[in-house]
Amino acid sequence: MSEPIPELEALIDGAVDGDAAAASRLRERLHHDPAAIAEYAAQMRMHALLTWKHGGASVKPVRPAMVARRWMGIAAAAAAIIGLFVVMMPRSAPAAAAAALDRMLAVARRGGDRTYVFSVLAGSRGIVVKGGLVSFVDGARLHLGPRGEFLYDSPLSDGTRRLTGSDGRSSWEQWGDAAARVSSDPGYFRHHIPGEREHFTLLDPAAGLALLRDGYEVTLDESGGSIQRLTAVKRRREFRGPREARVAFEKDSGTIVEMEFDGLPQARGGPSAVRLTLESRETHPPGFFSPEHHH
Repeated sequence: MSEPIPELEALIDGAVDGDAAAASRLRERLHHDPAAIAEYAAQMRMHALLTWKHGGASVKPVRPAMVARRWMGIAAAAAAIIGLFVVMMPRSAPAAAAAALDRMLAVARRGGDRTYVFSVLAGSRGIVVKGGLVSFVDGARLHLGPRGEFLYDSPLSDGTRRLTGSDGRSSWEQWGDAAARVSSDPGYFRHHIPGEREHFTLLDPAAGLALLRDGYEVTLDESGGSIQRLTAVKRRREFRGPREARVAFEKDSGTIVEMEFDGLPQARGGPSAVRLTLESRETHPPGFFSPEHHH
């Protein structure tokens, strides 16, 4: 058996004795240290064996079959303890990653004006729409307002633009110089915007971040100084959304400066991987999210 790790032994002893702080530090240690996991498993096996031999063994003769069943029960108990700390602990959101995600969520929920630019990283640069036109995702801009307003500005292959927007109460769509179509449903025209068909909306960053927290394994890279990066990998294939997401954000403000989504569904064509880069956080002018402003 390998040499015991003194500080790890202290954490294990504290966790076994019911010390919540020690248990929390132990969980974090086991997340990142394979050697610690092996040492923890060995310590738990030894603890179970000593408990069986000295903690409550019967003085009456015991048949071999009963010994075997008792040992199997102890082994199962040890495995359950290991599972409690290693398997069933919140692997999807270690403390640092969970804290970073919660902070970004808080910032996103406060809203604010932002403009992001799309870049296609893999797959088609756009989506074929009516009349054979291509609505390009590559080079499109997504303007977000402080109260759920948005404007998606996509270049078309004929040199004009397709605008899709909402003032938070209604939605509208405008092709080139044609008159805008308006709906009282705020979400009526948004189905073609990347992420919408996968129920992974980019129009509401807080909702998208909440999906990352609920359906993805999340890790944090803090080596970037003022910019930190969070990586989220989907837990289950049947969960709607991209296979992997990477989010870069400002450490001090929690503002998202870049988002990458890889493994977007390809059933209807379009890109399989996109990047959104923060272009501006300037306040949009009054009326910007209404069709009249752009006609």
